[in-house]
Amino acid sequence: MRFQAILLVVAVQTAQGLLRSALVSPGKAVSVSIEYSGAADAIDELSQELRKAKAAAIWCDDVDAVKCFAAEQATAKGDFPGPLPVVYTGADRQNAMDAGAAAVVADAGEDVSVAPVIWRVTADNAADAAVAADESDAYLFDAEETAAVVAALPAKAVAVASIAAMQEDEA
Repeated sequence: MRFQAILLVVAVQTAQGLLRSALVSPGKAVSVSIEYSGAADAIDELSQELRKAKAAAIWCDDVDAVKCFAAEQATAKGDFPGPLPVVYTGADRQNAMDAGAAAVVADAGEDVSVAPVIWRVTADNAADAAVAADESDAYLFDAEETAAVVAALPAKAVAVASIAAMQEDEA
């Protein structure tokens, strides 16, 4: 039993390391991820194109979409470019992890039973979240709060700013 617990800790640390390397670009380059919201049909071609375009990760809030993206990305294992991590932003976290999500998003302070987690923070709670978390954690926040949130986070934390790039009328 003790051996299994050690393996689980190592697996979680490895998953966090892989996620970190996908979200953090070398130097000061900005990495770009895409959030997908839509039906889970015809995802394979989109998934391939996102990988070829060198997206950092794919974010989505639908478990079926996670399953489709993760399955297609797995076909790129050992290739260049390699598979992108799929990050789940919805509430059905365990099923998303079972479907192949590399990480889940949860509000700071929320009790979450899966890992790795990207903590959703605001300028108001970023400092408290950073105190309670690990230096290697990742944090998601609205881009308008970047200065305040980044100032409150540990220096080595992964900071992910969310920018609404789609226009209201989807044009």
